[in-house]
Amino acid sequence: ARRRRRLLRFGLPAAGLLIGGGVVAALLLAEDDVDGPVAAVATTLAPNAVEASTAGATTPVAETASVDEVWLLDRGNGSYDWGAIVSSASDVARRDLDVTVTLFDVDGVELFVDDVVIAELAPDGQSVIGGEVEVEGPAPSRIVVTATLGRLAPDSIVTMVAVVDPLRVSSGQIDRDDRLLGSLEVIDGDPQAVRVAVIWRDDAQSVIASVFAVIEIDDAGQPTDFSLALPREVVPQGEPDEIIANAAVLT
Repeated sequence: ARRRRRLLRFGLPAAGLLIGGGVVAALLLAEDDVDGPVAAVATTLAPNAVEASTAGATTPVAETASVDEVWLLDRGNGSYDWGAIVSSASDVARRDLDVTVTLFDVDGVELFVDDVVIAELAPDGQSVIGGEVEVEGPAPSRIVVTATLGRLAPDSIVTMVAVVDPLRVSSGQIDRDDRLLGSLEVIDGDPQAVRVAVIWRDDAQSVIASVFAVIEIDDAGQPTDFSLALPREVVPQGEPDEIIANAAVLT
């Protein structure tokens, strides 16, 4: 299995992923799906009543953070888009949440591991992580996400970023990807980069497509324009349902 490590700084109450104090979220994938998103059912493998030590007190994980969603979408060419949403139920910021994402095949063999540190999670906010992975050999049938609660940071300045005037633009050519244009405005904080997550959902509110990008911020006091490719074989027609921006660290 391949392993990567990244450091991300998430702020802004947006969407995100998280599991606390050894809590595990898993997604069991249907084996008979071919094209399009992999059919999935979210399953919690550990109870929400898991206890975690926080600043000398014992607090139920469910009262501090939770994993709201986990998804794995098959591109049909050996590549998969994965994502997870972590929410905070704490009234103070948290830092240094260690997250591990693991893909398994139907026999339980580990295919891919990604270690991520969410360096900042806003009070009562959400953060989202995800990306694209290539898997050689057997197709993944399960994704498991685990995370720690990190540490309290009551005096932390929460980074906030706004996505301004997003617009999907088509080239008019069948062999060219559409693009999502817009700008990022830093409301608070001084991030060196911003991670943008673009998400589409179906009528049942399940994620059917996602695109992630990290955009460097040269001057937090000025808007930063962006242009993201929307792979035509991955995303549906129409505007995305969610565009989420959080501070990130360039690696």
